[in-house]
Amino acid sequence: MSNIAELQRAARALQPIMLPLARRLLGTLSAILAAFLVMTIVAVVPKSPILGSLSIVLWALLLWLSLLMLRPGMTFVEFDTEVLTQSFGIYKLTIRWGDIRQIRIGWYELEAVQIPWNRKVFVDYERNGRKTPMAISPPMFGVNAEQLVSLLTPYYQHAQRDMRAAMAEAAE
Repeated sequence: MSNIAELQRAARALQPIMLPLARRLLGTLSAILAAFLVMTIVAVVPKSPILGSLSIVLWALLLWLSLLMLRPGMTFVEFDTEVLTQSFGIYKLTIRWGDIRQIRIGWYELEAVQIPWNRKVFVDYERNGRKTPMAISPPMFGVNAEQLVSLLTPYYQHAQRDMRAAMAEAAE
């Protein structure tokens, strides 16, 4: 499923969908991190060995994490009628649709510049009596915020209908 129209048809039919990482975006970031690493080695280490060494460790760690995320199948958003899963290679979060309270579009509260193309999709869920948001960055997966919400909404509405039906059945 390569285009958004096909994905939306699959979402309306409640078929499982997996959005893989947009590899070009993270590949570009990895190249920038590699350039910073080389610049640190060339420019900072000769003038300040301690600060340069710490900077090398920082840039190398960030580069390693970005390359780890680039491995096939490591970074994705996947959803079906039961769960929503977001994986970043070293961290995987799975939420049952029944735990989700709201799906909304926005920015982080302390984000300095609110760029329209960089809006996040926040999935607010409740687990163990604690409300927690999960943020999904749509550009990382090749879609914009509205498209991602349009893909998630049929699954969320299906889970809400199932919950209402179960509550009505339990009340009888």
